[in-house]
Amino acid sequence: MPTILAERPLLAPVAESADLAGHPKKKRGPKPKLIVEFPEATGEEWIDPPSFPEALALHMRRHGDSCNHLHRAIIGPGDKTDRKTIQTWATGVKAPGTIESLSVLSRIERRYRLPEGYFQAKLDRTGRATARPAIAALTVAERRKLAWHLPGDFSKRPKREREEILAWVRSVIIEGATEYRRFQREATQQRFSLRFSNTALVDAGATDESMAGCRDAPLHLQSEVHSLIAFKTSTLAPSGLLRQGMWGEETASQKLEHLGLMFGALCSPPDGDVRGFGVPGAAASAIGVIAGGRLSDFWKARDPRGRVFTCMIAAVVPLFIVPLMFTNNDFLTYSLISPVAYFFINMWVGSTVATYQDMVISRMFGLCEAATRPSRRRAFAPSAPNACPTTRCPNG
Repeated sequence: MPTILAERPLLAPVAESADLAGHPKKKRGPKPKLIVEFPEATGEEWIDPPSFPEALALHMRRHGDSCNHLHRAIIGPGDKTDRKTIQTWATGVKAPGTIESLSVLSRIERRYRLPEGYFQAKLDRTGRATARPAIAALTVAERRKLAWHLPGDFSKRPKREREEILAWVRSVIIEGATEYRRFQREATQQRFSLRFSNTALVDAGATDESMAGCRDAPLHLQSEVHSLIAFKTSTLAPSGLLRQGMWGEETASQKLEHLGLMFGALCSPPDGDVRGFGVPGAAASAIGVIAGGRLSDFWKARDPRGRVFTCMIAAVVPLFIVPLMFTNNDFLTYSLISPVAYFFINMWVGSTVATYQDMVISRMFGLCEAATRPSRRRAFAPSAPNACPTTRCPNG
């Protein structure tokens, strides 16, 4: 006999009720927070953090803003800043680096009633210029140079004012029309370094254009310098010689350049533009190191605090000499005062090294003595904690 299935009842239409026909369905969950132009901050005490991510997170928390709510409050329809961008700022993953991002920071500062430039002052912008839209009629190299010197609102200023800013930056900064830039350009053209011939170990850069106009070093000096380079760049030190550290190719090339500058300054002609400038200061620095050590030894023999007093002289006396160097307009006076300052500034080196030796050498000798003569140490060791040794006991 066939089985008869029960018929399924028909479902009632959704919009059958008159109450539900004309009203949209309500969204579930809490209602969105109302946007206030200037929210009130909590009354808790706070300490200004040094970094930008910590400062942004702190003020968002004080004003009860989340990343989503802050984005809805400050971002307009035409802005390209995303909600996740603000989140990466608050967590420290990224930092604002464009003109548009800095404009968003200004809105946040206005919303939280913070001083103008509060967040920008906490950004680490060292080594990188603010990215801005491309400026027409400028090459990529010019944009890279001008980016450091243009104001943040450059694109919003009138055309005439933008042209004046570009003309000033090009003439003063780029081309070097100021007095200091002209002096710097002329000073870099004064060649006084000695040039060493190339060796198989190090490329001294003799064929470089920057070495054009330099004098060749004497043959005996080149031989000595090449022996020094070979000694410091060899894999193993020669037999019977000791050295501290090894020079790589780049380090050796740099040392060779420094030696050429030093010897070139020493033998520069007296009637030339260089005239050995810097040599008195270098000599005074070396003499200050030696004199500081001698003075500390002489003073310590009469007072245990002698070396401390020597370091105090090296720290206090330059405070009165260095301002005289940088407050006068005569270069000759500067050249005469600078060796005196270098002499006192470097006096602490010899005294500090001597103090370090006093603290270390005696302990090192005592450790070596104890390690090499264990039988003598056992002979004078007491047999019990409260018992006197059998020899040289002060109680007889």
